[in-house]
Order: sequence, then structure tokens, then C-alpha cells
Amino acid sequence: MIWFIQRLFGFKKTKEGILNDGLKISLQWGRNWMQPIQDRLKRRFPKLTKEELDFYDSICRKTRDNGLNFIFDRLKEACDNDLLLDKGRFRSDFNKMMLDESGWITRSNLNRIFSQGMYYAWKDGYDECLK
Repeated sequence: MIWFIQRLFGFKKTKEGILNDGLKISLQWGRNWMQPIQDRLKRRFPKLTKEELDFYDSICRKTRDNGLNFIFDRLKEACDNDLLLDKGRFRSDFNKMMLDESGWITRSNLNRIFSQGMYYAWKDGYDECLK
């Protein structure tokens, strides 16, 4: 809703704001899951050029994939080696990695990536390696 008001009154979003909107779009469940975001981002920010849309798509995909891969790869490795990881430490390591790589990410997007990554880890049985 905020994006609608901003568009209506001509407010400009910062680069970080557009990245977070794009990341949120890239994390939406449904038929657009893991799909390019340019068209959906263009509807929110019609003045963005094709090059800018491609840039935001690339950064958002990289950020999303880095987070999901961090969770899956770490838990898979732990399970494959019969190790137990501390849940709190695991979450702290995830947050640090994400914020170090993408300091612009909001808390809600950070939580969303973590939740989705943990869902897929649980689905594959890798959550059993957390204590």
C-alpha cells in the first residue's frame, strides 16, 4: 500500500528501498516463485529503465539465492557429517552473512529469506541437525 501512496504523490524510493521491494517480490510464493521480477517491479516503479530493472533483478536474485543456499548448504553439510548446530548461533551466522553481503536488507526480508530457507531444509529433513 505504501508503494501506491508513494507513486500517487510522486515520492521517490531510494535504491535500498527499491532493492527491498524487489527482494520481497522475488520471495513471493505462487506462480512467480523464483521468476524474474522486472515486469512486477516495473508496475511499481514505471520510470525505471530496462537496465535498472535488470540490475535490481540481478541483485535481488543473488541476495535471495545466497541466503537460501547458506541455509541449505550448511544444514546439509552438518547432517551429512552427523553434526548438530546450535539454532541461535546458526541464525546469528545467517544474519551476519546476509548483512555483510547486503547491508541494505530490511529485517522483514531477512526473516522472510530465513523462513523460506528453513522451510525447504525442513522439507528435506535437514532441520534435524539443529539443536
